[in-house]
Amino acid sequence: MAASLASSAGQDAGVDGAVVTFLGLVRDHNLGRRVRYLEYEAYEPLALKAFE
Repeated sequence: MAASLASSAGQDAGVDGAVVTFLGLVRDHNLGRRVRYLEYEAYEPLALKAFE
């Protein structure tokens, strides 16, 4: 399950859930290459089980 969310997604939606944001510093290079974005991944079956 992968999707892009607007920064306001889920705010005041009237449902349970969360908006997670990253606030911090990220190095500008990694392994000699420019860092352009971050990706978050989760093991979907385990993530879904956590909400059962």
